[in-house]
Amino acid sequence: MRPLSYILFYVYWYVLSLAAVYAVYCFRKVDRPTRYLCLWLWLGMLTEAVSLYWISRFKTNWPVYSASSIVEFVLICLYLNNNLHYYQERKIGLIAAGIGLPAGIVNMLWLQPVQSLNSNFQLFECLVLVCLILYTIYRRLLIPDLYLSRETHFWIPCIFLFYLCGTILNSSIYEQVRVGQAYLLTVCNNVINIITYLSCAIILIAYPKMSRTHA
Repeated sequence: MRPLSYILFYVYWYVLSLAAVYAVYCFRKVDRPTRYLCLWLWLGMLTEAVSLYWISRFKTNWPVYSASSIVEFVLICLYLNNNLHYYQERKIGLIAAGIGLPAGIVNMLWLQPVQSLNSNFQLFECLVLVCLILYTIYRRLLIPDLYLSRETHFWIPCIFLFYLCGTILNSSIYEQVRVGQAYLLTVCNNVINIITYLSCAIILIAYPKMSRTHA
């Protein structure tokens, strides 16, 4: 079983690197909402790089992931705010980001130690973003004669939804299981990340041929 984790780890790094590097190439060619996806990919790359250094020096990487999850929340909120006219007109994404940013900082500094999993904020992040994403998908499905298989801003929210649900499920179970089971959760988390970042890379590569209707 152990070699599997190493294989998945390197596959994950390769896929994430591919998506992040390609995001550099196409950043100026994509629309504004998709640029937030590029920023999110760069955040993922930076987080993993800093995490490797942090764990080698301080024997833990929870502070890195705690800080990253706050920035991640803000970036996804900004994507949704720019993707959906309904949110943009009412500044719903900006309001959510404005609430989540200080909430995440307060949780990281005073409620949960930075050396531990920030489960409080992850639960908040998941509940808020999943609700916003599901409504975004619903509004897009209301657009008549929309060819969803080619619709960029239908698939990006679906990718975020898959990633968030998988991550929060793994995180909620992680601290409740034995070491052997935790290893299996790590494998599952790598699989989730591989699927997520590979899907992002496919979206960016196929971007010129896809539609970008804004709901």
